[in-house]
Amino acid sequence: MQMLEASQTETGCRIEGVAPTADIAALQQRALALIAEANCAARATPGEVDVVGSGADAGHGFTLTLAAPPGGGVCLQSPGATPPSPQTGLDMMSRHEHPAVHPGTAGQSGVAMVVVLVDPDESPVVSLISRSSGHPALDTAALEASQRWTYTRMDTPREPGIGLVLVPVPFEVE
Repeated sequence: MQMLEASQTETGCRIEGVAPTADIAALQQRALALIAEANCAARATPGEVDVVGSGADAGHGFTLTLAAPPGGGVCLQSPGATPPSPQTGLDMMSRHEHPAVHPGTAGQSGVAMVVVLVDPDESPVVSLISRSSGHPALDTAALEASQRWTYTRMDTPREPGIGLVLVPVPFEVE
C-alpha cells in the first residue's frame, strides 16, 4: 500500500488508501472490508477505485466507509496500539518450493513487503502490499506467490480472527 489513512466520522469511520495498480487497490479494499466485518462487526461500504495523482506519482485510490457496530465504537485506536492477532508464521519450506517468480521485466528489482491475512484453518485469506517494490509487476508477483505458500497459526485451540504475517519478497535484476 502506498498510503492508508483512517478518520473518524459521525457514523463510523472512513478509510482512504492508494495502491500502485487498480487491481491491487481493489484487493486491498476488499481485504480491509473483510477484516472490519469479521473482527469489528462493522458494516463496510466500498467506494470506487479511481486514478489519483499524475505521472510518476500516479496511483489508484480507494475509499471504504465503515458503519459503527450496534452499541457504537470508534475506528481509530490510540497511537502505537495494535489490534491483537493470533501468532502466525510462514512455512519456509513452502516458500522455497513455491518461490516468487520474477516477471522478467528488464532491469526491475526491489523488495515488496507483503502482509498475509491467515484464517483459523491456516489458509491465506488475502495478501496486501504494505510497502511497494516500486514496480507494479513485482508487487503482483509477490502477491501471487504469497497465496501459494503455507502458513502456521500458533494458537491452540484456534482463536477466532485473522492472523497476520509480514513477509519481505525480494526480486533481483535478472
